[in-house]
Amino acid sequence: MLPRFERYGGRAAVLTTLLAPWRLALSGRWSLSTPPQRPVQRLVFVCAGNICRSPYGEAAARHRGWESWSMGLKASPGTPVNPRAASVALARGIDMSGHRSRVVDAAQFRPTDLILGFELWHIDALSATAAASGAQLRLLGPLAGLVHTHVHDPYGLSEACFERCFGVIDQALDALGACLGADRSVA
Repeated sequence: MLPRFERYGGRAAVLTTLLAPWRLALSGRWSLSTPPQRPVQRLVFVCAGNICRSPYGEAAARHRGWESWSMGLKASPGTPVNPRAASVALARGIDMSGHRSRVVDAAQFRPTDLILGFELWHIDALSATAAASGAQLRLLGPLAGLVHTHVHDPYGLSEACFERCFGVIDQALDALGACLGADRSVA
């Protein structure tokens, strides 16, 4: 049996997750938790290392037939996906074996992109880049429900933590598909 907080990434991760909606509210950036306002042609997932969360988002979106891409803010280019991430993803029907990490490259953003970050610091790091490119920027977690404002990095943590993280990403993608509806241009 796992310790009570293990599937969330530990006590510190639970605290960060619980405080994230308050940080979002106090910052006055509720628009980061709303559905996209303009047509979207590509989903771009951005996390820290581009070896766990964002490659799963990219692969899960592609599995649904959507154009997607992923990058990391602190990635070491060419690093393969984390083995535990690959294993958990494969058990969910998502193959990430060919993924290699990429560093955020502002030149690759397009005005029709929806850039999705997993934590508020991702959003802070991407704000100027998104504005310059005309891309929309959102937190991924709120698409799965406000309780998921912060999607903790499962790197180095238990399989249960990866399962929870990937489940939130899947919920967010399902909700995104529903909110974009039949008119969605993500293809």
